[in-house]
Amino acid sequence: MSDYFTEVSFICSSLTGPIRKSAGTLSADIPNEVYLEIFKHLRPDVWIDVETRQVLCNLALVCRFFASVMLPWIFENLTITEKDPYTQTDLPSSSFTTTKFCRSILDGNPTAVLLAKYVKRWAFEGSLNQSRWTPAFLSLYFETLPFMPNLIKLDLNNIVMTKDLFRRLPNIPQLEALELVRCIFDGSVQDKHLKKFTSVRLKKLTLHHHYSYNNLHRLLPYVDMSSLLYMELRSSTGLGTLTTTGLPLEYLKISSVTNALDLMEFLKSTPSLKVLCLKWLETPNVWPTSIIEPSYIPLLVELEACWTFCKFVVPGRPISCLRLTSPGPMMAAEEAMVVKRSTRPITHLRIPAEFYLSVPLSDYFPDLKRLEIEMESGNYSGLPWDEVCFFAIDFSNSMTQVKP
Repeated sequence: MSDYFTEVSFICSSLTGPIRKSAGTLSADIPNEVYLEIFKHLRPDVWIDVETRQVLCNLALVCRFFASVMLPWIFENLTITEKDPYTQTDLPSSSFTTTKFCRSILDGNPTAVLLAKYVKRWAFEGSLNQSRWTPAFLSLYFETLPFMPNLIKLDLNNIVMTKDLFRRLPNIPQLEALELVRCIFDGSVQDKHLKKFTSVRLKKLTLHHHYSYNNLHRLLPYVDMSSLLYMELRSSTGLGTLTTTGLPLEYLKISSVTNALDLMEFLKSTPSLKVLCLKWLETPNVWPTSIIEPSYIPLLVELEACWTFCKFVVPGRPISCLRLTSPGPMMAAEEAMVVKRSTRPITHLRIPAEFYLSVPLSDYFPDLKRLEIEMESGNYSGLPWDEVCFFAIDFSNSMTQVKP
């Protein structure tokens, strides 16, 4: 594979329009709008594969005008991946040597510094079990972050987070989204380093701790919630440290709720919350036993949780989308009436099969547009519900095709 970083160096100093010739004679220029209309169909998705990147690289080498369009697309989404364990070559998602790119940035190479300004999203797909991903190796990448003023999203997966990361994060002015999945802290990271995170203004934060190292909650006390709109956590551990008033948060997803009381206190501080997803509750006996006041989370429109929680939250709120993660005891007409106490018509439901079979949904929810039925063998996601037959499991575990 050719070294793309070397190939494009010569085109970055001057970007001019394409010149067309035929048999040595200049031809009429094609309007730039025509080229741009063609390029529009080549625009890659957020993360591009090696084949697509190579196509864009080839186009960038045609002329300086093509390069002016392709270079931002090539560099706006970068992925650093692990080496193949057998061949020790880059996995397909790596199309040029990112290590050399980063070293060139730190060495002050003007071409590399220019290309770094195009980077908008950067993903690290590492491995905690590989000697290559040492703190010193990762620090090389983290040191380049301030050279990427347009970086808006940073994803770290299976990465040892060093103190250099937390020193550099505040120097990324456009950073809006941070995703930490199965990451752990390097032993040198202390609270004084985490405190630098307080100056990072994010709109989206995802924290999924490693199964063997549940310590990402150390970061929560230093999260600036004043700008955060989206938060996704694997565990609710540490949620109590975030309690404040008038948070702008609109989306909250927690995979495992370990402390329901901390969650309830936190929800009192989220008047703008619109979507709430709670996948699993570890201590169901501490859930509220009465309807939660509508003054808390008054704008909630989408709820995904167990019935034990939903039955106290749905009444009095404008919930139109309800997904049950686990059924209540023999849900029937009484439960349907609880759901009907939402202040908005229910248009999207995910319910267990026995609830579907025991309740005439069209009588209770005439505005329903989408229905998902949970079955023992999996879920069935319906199309517009007045156009299809749904499969449900009857009480004898035989498959029965029924109309809505």
